[in-house]
Amino acid sequence: MVTSGAVESDLAMAGPDGIEAYNQTAVELGLRRLDDQVLRVTEAAGRLAAVAALAMAPQLPMLLDALAPVVDQWRAAPG
Repeated sequence: MVTSGAVESDLAMAGPDGIEAYNQTAVELGLRRLDDQVLRVTEAAGRLAAVAALAMAPQLPMLLDALAPVVDQWRAAPG
């Protein structure tokens, strides 16, 4: 997914390696590094959307397995 908003939205859930790769390249190109606060908010929104999608599990049982890793991340995320 690509957006026309904050680059943090594009890199949400990219993981530490993806974030570091982006930050290194951004510095080399004279662009700004990721804003950690914005990244945390966009990742939290993504996890919330995934958890909300579980409401559709009765109609789409395959969602349970597909969303399990995101639910685990959501549970492990700080308060």
